[in-house]
Amino acid sequence: MIAYLLQSQADLAWPPTAWLSAAEQAEYAALRMPRRQQDWLAGRWTAKRLIQATRAEAAGAPLAAIQLAPASGRAPLASWPGCPRPWPISISHCDGQAAAALCDEPCQPLGIDLERVEARSPAFPDDYFTLDEIASLGRGLQAQAEQVTAIWCGKEAALKALGLGLTVDTRTVSVRLKPARGDGGEWRLLEVDAAGARLEGCWRRRGPYVLTIVWGAAHGRAEDWPVDVQLVGVQERVA
Repeated sequence: MIAYLLQSQADLAWPPTAWLSAAEQAEYAALRMPRRQQDWLAGRWTAKRLIQATRAEAAGAPLAAIQLAPASGRAPLASWPGCPRPWPISISHCDGQAAAALCDEPCQPLGIDLERVEARSPAFPDDYFTLDEIASLGRGLQAQAEQVTAIWCGKEAALKALGLGLTVDTRTVSVRLKPARGDGGEWRLLEVDAAGARLEGCWRRRGPYVLTIVWGAAHGRAEDWPVDVQLVGVQERVA
């Protein structure tokens, strides 16, 4: 199963030193830009709350005992009392909102991305999308803005899952948004080909944002959808 959580800066407990480990406090202090500090805190808070809500051995642990360490080129590695091994967790933030995703299989590629839907320059798809992605875009401005955001989120989430980030040409990543389900479900599926890897994922609209989660194809079970991705049982807030 993949679990995710959405929170905002308004959900944070203050002071953050009460729930950051000593190493995390040092990492936070090294951030110089206030906006970067706020985004970093929102991401860490959301990730820790997600772990606390989904991992039985972490349920009663203080948040300061749940530690997230940066990993070169990859998602942060989480550890907590009783954790059998460092556990990758994917984090994204946008406009004071933060999202985190955690898979019950620690070796499974996983990425999450959250972006605001907004009109972009007509040159944006030409610069960052494949020809097939450009051809798939609808004609209406509103629908196209949502599709462009969903495709871009799919690329970012896939590159996070593969530990590449925006270090490669995004046109080497191909995202295909699959048709909406007939039952009108909020989640929609997507497929990704990236760096020789086949990934699967899902996306949905959340207010003014698009939220996307991408995972290794071996984990996906489209026929059981949406069993594989669940919101954890703590407060979700998206403005």
